[in-house]
Amino acid sequence: MLTFRRLKTYKQSFGEMKKLLFICSQNKLRSPTADAVFSEYEGLETDSAGLDRYAEVPLSTEANAWALSL
Repeated sequence: MLTFRRLKTYKQSFGEMKKLLFICSQNKLRSPTADAVFSEYEGLETDSAGLDRYAEVPLSTEANAWALSL
């Protein structure tokens, strides 16, 4: 799990992180919440997707390619 502390360490080690894709099963609660919270951080682009076939926003090849970290 990517926590704020890990994010800060990642930025210090590898430069500024740009894109994060948060994934959960149905993209109804967990990943959209993480998307909303982390989208407030400067220098981050966030999105969310779900793995289940009934997900609000299913994970796509394009979203996977867009993200730097899942």
